[in-house]
Amino acid sequence: MRRYLPAILFICLLSAPAAAGPHRTEQDFPRRISDRETLRETIPAQDARGLMVDNFHGSISIVGHDGSDIRVTARRTIRAGSAADLDRAMGEVSLKIDRAGKWILVCVDGPFKDPWDCIEWNQRNRHDESRYRVTYDFEIEVPRSLKYELSTIHGDLVVSGMRDDFAAHTVEGTIDITDAAGSGHAQSVNGPVRVTFAENPTRASEFGTVNGEVEVSFRDDLSADLVFDTMNGEILSDFDYTPLPLTATTIGGRSRGDAMFRLEVNSGIRISGGGPRLRFSNINGNILIRKSR
Repeated sequence: MRRYLPAILFICLLSAPAAAGPHRTEQDFPRRISDRETLRETIPAQDARGLMVDNFHGSISIVGHDGSDIRVTARRTIRAGSAADLDRAMGEVSLKIDRAGKWILVCVDGPFKDPWDCIEWNQRNRHDESRYRVTYDFEIEVPRSLKYELSTIHGDLVVSGMRDDFAAHTVEGTIDITDAAGSGHAQSVNGPVRVTFAENPTRASEFGTVNGEVEVSFRDDLSADLVFDTMNGEILSDFDYTPLPLTATTIGGRSRGDAMFRLEVNSGIRISGGGPRLRFSNINGNILIRKSR
């Protein structure tokens, strides 16, 4: 049975890094010269704790497997307006694979990144895309027990069969995670977010977008507190629920014997006996809480 929930107004500010610059569509971009290459790398990951993939233009697809290696396939496409711009793109943008402690890092590096840290944006350099564009589309097979963090600016994130905690962020793209078994957060700006859990999260998690539908499916035995922030859309649940109780926090000392309190009012529900706090947010689109089929 589908149940409608009340929604409350909220203010949300999400912005892409300044380094990304204005987004240009494929139709806007010059195609006079292009270059394509497929790169493959196998990374031993027996002692690794997690995988971090940081992209700029392009999608990231992750599939969990029972082996001990990370197998990366990266399809690089360069489009440029001239041969000189093509050479410049090849010299300025590259794929880096490294380790940071127990984490494997797969990173697209270029003038839009911090010179000293491939996963940090160079806020002082607004990358000029009028001369070339480099796109990396990743397909990566990952030991399913690893944690993972995925990030891109223009592209989709697709994950299946991973069993640990996660983080997935895109600005222009869809997030689609299936057979999840950890806790984490999945955030887009322009695109839907869909997550299906094979095992319900046991810790606080967040799912959101600005423009698009948020659809998250849980196992029948879900026990959690769900909080919603939305503006233009409906909130629907397949689960029975009770409204979350209001909470009050003391915010000041006593004045003439009276204490001051802040009352927290949420559009939220409690499923079963409650549990981890799960937050769902968007501005334009519905929020759907499903039972896994």
